[in-house]
Amino acid sequence: MIARKAVTVKMSAVLIVGVILTAAGSGFVSVFRSPGSVDTGRDRPDQRDADLGIVEAEDVIRHTFRLTNSSAEAVQILAVHTSCGCESADVRVGRTISPGETLSIAYAMESRGAGLRRGTLTLETSSADPLIRNVRFTLTARVPRRIWSEPETLEFRVSPDGVAPRSAELVILAADPERVSGDCRTSTSRQLVSAEPVGDSIERIGNGVRDAGYRRVFRVRLRDDPPPGMTMDYLAIEFEGFPGEVMNIPVVAAVDAAKSVLATAAEDGVALADDIDPDEGR
Repeated sequence: MIARKAVTVKMSAVLIVGVILTAAGSGFVSVFRSPGSVDTGRDRPDQRDADLGIVEAEDVIRHTFRLTNSSAEAVQILAVHTSCGCESADVRVGRTISPGETLSIAYAMESRGAGLRRGTLTLETSSADPLIRNVRFTLTARVPRRIWSEPETLEFRVSPDGVAPRSAELVILAADPERVSGDCRTSTSRQLVSAEPVGDSIERIGNGVRDAGYRRVFRVRLRDDPPPGMTMDYLAIEFEGFPGEVMNIPVVAAVDAAKSVLATAAEDGVALADDIDPDEGR
């Protein structure tokens, strides 16, 4: 009797193992869920990282994120956080998401110039499920340049003979000619330099779709008496066609303080050590 029971147990074990191996070989995967769980997207998670690539946004980059309540209980939005004050999300604190419901969240981020833009939206919920308790969405986009300068920073540095360059060429480039056409207004915060356009011509550059653009040349002049040491200024250029869109180009002037002091002393007629006759006064 005991031997027969042992044989029965062994046969049952073999049968169970055989079922498991057969299921695995056929590609079947068993998923165990709690009695109260709801299949509402856990196997199809919400897209929480969005890369929009190159966007033609003038002012605002927009995207819609989605959050699915994959638990068996209703959850509530407790807090909403963004990584910058330039971001916003159309979701209300206190909003309840029912089991199986998908919440669409309209998200917006100011473009704020060209280049790579990245923003983060974080939602805190009342759920005990770690997948939706703290949800973080990220958005990445690249804004093409509309207007820029070459060089990006103007530098006036003292040459080996102690003379600082008096002028430099600045090129303003734009994706379309309207941004650099017409009259323009220039100003600086510390009056370190002055700038004026070289003629009224706008030159087209590039032939392809990506590198096509327009350029306008400026002559920037350093003032006659730049202060010694390192001085920082900003040259602002605003074009008539786009009022309010101001180009701010950093300007750096590096004048050797020691050489400046010697030059001033010589101009004032003060005898320098190298100019004193060692035999004088004997």
